[in-house]
Amino acid sequence: MSFFDNRVRLGTAIWAIGILQCVSGLTQILWGIADVLPVSEGIPTGIAHILSGIIYIALGNGIRLGVFKTKWDILLKILLMTAVNTALDVTFGIREGLVDTVATDIMDLALAGIMVLVYRKLKKEQPDRITRVLFYITCIVYVCMLISDMVSITDSPVDSLRGICGLIVDIYVILALKDPAIREKFGIVSKKTVENAA
Repeated sequence: MSFFDNRVRLGTAIWAIGILQCVSGLTQILWGIADVLPVSEGIPTGIAHILSGIIYIALGNGIRLGVFKTKWDILLKILLMTAVNTALDVTFGIREGLVDTVATDIMDLALAGIMVLVYRKLKKEQPDRITRVLFYITCIVYVCMLISDMVSITDSPVDSLRGICGLIVDIYVILALKDPAIREKFGIVSKKTVENAA
């Protein structure tokens, strides 16, 4: 699994997603101005994509250039990025083909809130019962994201490229969550560790 555990490759994948997001955002804005899409849809969606893309590019470059070196730091930044981008989706009403409903907004806001909570709790490095629950929630979230990115690979060439880059990020996070040192920071201690301590 060393292919998915490579810091530079991960940073490049996140950077590439950012570039695609920015291009998509500019396209959406131009379509809104040209009345290909309703202005109320094209421009807000385009702005959200561009903002999201800037976040991806900044994080991707930070990882590639070694600003964030440890697996722990990288994981925290990816969790925060997930929270911010999900909040952007809700704020600007992006649904990626889903029906825009109050229930969807509530679910997205809940996800963003959970990711922020995970980030803040883990920054303190004081594992407790809450961090253990958040560990399993994080696992579920990224497995769902993995499935979503796998499905998107069958779409357009651009969506396929974004899906492949997304898979690299999702698998990196899932592998990081399997790392005993990371799990311990969440308060998930293996039976072997307990036996050794005894």
